[in-house]
Amino acid sequence: MSRPFTALAAVLLLLIPAQPAAARPVAAAAPAPAGYRVGAGIADITAGVAEVGMLGYADPAQTTAGLASRLWSRAFVVADGAGKRVALVSAEVDFITQAVQVEVLKRLQARYGTAYTDQNLVLTATHTHSGPGGFDEHVLYNLTTLGFEAPVFEAIVAGIVRSVDAAHADLAPGTVKIAEGTLSGANVNRSIEPFRANPAADRARFPDAVDTRMTVLRFEQAGRSGC
Repeated sequence: MSRPFTALAAVLLLLIPAQPAAARPVAAAAPAPAGYRVGAGIADITAGVAEVGMLGYADPAQTTAGLASRLWSRAFVVADGAGKRVALVSAEVDFITQAVQVEVLKRLQARYGTAYTDQNLVLTATHTHSGPGGFDEHVLYNLTTLGFEAPVFEAIVAGIVRSVDAAHADLAPGTVKIAEGTLSGANVNRSIEPFRANPAADRARFPDAVDTRMTVLRFEQAGRSGC
């Protein structure tokens, strides 16, 4: 399988202008680009562990009251032999806001120029409801925090950037693997009645009323692996 990566290999033939037959060299082929380089990085994005509105349940009474476990940003960078690269980030927040994306890109471009742009930086969230809010620029999503929380925003942005920095520095020859299988008993349908109102053909695709497909993307270096 090839999501989000596809094998890239190109052969460039160097054509030599015609010469007399006795002196004509054999046309040379440039070596194909090398395989993937992969790197992984992790950084802390914990902030607002006391008396800050949490994000997820839209409940102003749900505020932080201590630290049970830290929140992290995990980054993976994959580069091919032609110099193209992609950075994948999974951050333990409810969702990625536009404000976070814009600031992360601004800081990465100050470090790496055009190496990371909105075309090859993929920021994703675990959708945890167990973290602070207030890191958006839109009022709606800051209601439970009664406004913008600059320390939370800074911790998330700076942590994501540090995780990409670490993954970038960790780049080394490796492989990218992807697999798909069935995982049962791990999820539930929270809207079962609307689901049952779907056409029979749609319901038949999901006999357990949930999607049981699990996709795993794995990055490996020599003697090291992560997923």
